[in-house]
Amino acid sequence: MFSALIKERIYIGEAIVATAFGIAMGPYGANIFDPRSWGDPSFNEITLEFTRIVLALSVFAVGVELPR
Repeated sequence: MFSALIKERIYIGEAIVATAFGIAMGPYGANIFDPRSWGDPSFNEITLEFTRIVLALSVFAVGVELPR
């Protein structure tokens, strides 16, 4: 929703904004979203792998958008 505003005015990519938002809302910030408290250890491994995939795709997308 705010990505166009952020990209046009501040010139920051969505990956940086999403990471900052995740840190702010996660267990080290407001503690609204804490995947470590979900219980099952195998579920934590799934969350970790899913996070790695999303991060890799975000970094790849930013790299593709960079000028030569």
